[in-house]
Amino acid sequence: MNPAEDGTKTCPPVDIQQYMAEWQNCGYEYRLWDGESMADHVRQQAPEFYDTYIRYDSWIKRCDAFRYIILYQMGGFYIDADTQKLGKLDELCRQPAILLQSSGIDIQWELKLSNCFMAASRYHPFFKFCMERLECSRDVCLVFAATGPDFLTNAYDQYPNKSKISIINEDKLPINHMASKSWVTAQADLIVSKYFIYFIIIIIITIIVILLVIVAIRWPKIQCLKQHYYSQAMRE
Repeated sequence: MNPAEDGTKTCPPVDIQQYMAEWQNCGYEYRLWDGESMADHVRQQAPEFYDTYIRYDSWIKRCDAFRYIILYQMGGFYIDADTQKLGKLDELCRQPAILLQSSGIDIQWELKLSNCFMAASRYHPFFKFCMERLECSRDVCLVFAATGPDFLTNAYDQYPNKSKISIINEDKLPINHMASKSWVTAQADLIVSKYFIYFIIIIIITIIVILLVIVAIRWPKIQCLKQHYYSQAMRE
């Protein structure tokens, strides 16, 4: 897929151009998708998902969703543009579906998957299962939960026929994902901003509660003082 975040056609960085050229010349049919060709394909070949697709609030969500759709409809390998080719993929063609185990550590998941590399035979039911779950997660704010690795991991956890899917570590694959992850940085900034706002709100609420407690503790004394001044005023 074209790496431009707005989905337009653009010239990728030199290193990514080199990776892309390696995949173009490895003996497989190679397709590069951009925002226009992706939208056209979904509108024509998966119209039931088109409304969900165009209503995503970010380009990367459309990229994530599209890779599940295209793997189901066409099969083959999905590979991020920033992935270096280290060898042939021929041996992997014998597997009906392949998912990549994430190299990162996540306490939320016993098994965390990455969606930078996926493979499947055409019409594999797991990717149909993923497509059907896209509508439910469309309005989730964070990319990795709405359509990204967390979405994929959760779909795999809920999928009933895991025996038809092979999970492989990246070090067992002839690839090297360089993981530029500019969208992850943006998501991290979003998370920090969100929790900073929560932090400020909590501080304000805490201050208000403390003031109310102080007033409640001092209220009898305040009432006594008011009564005292009122009595003095009456005598005068």
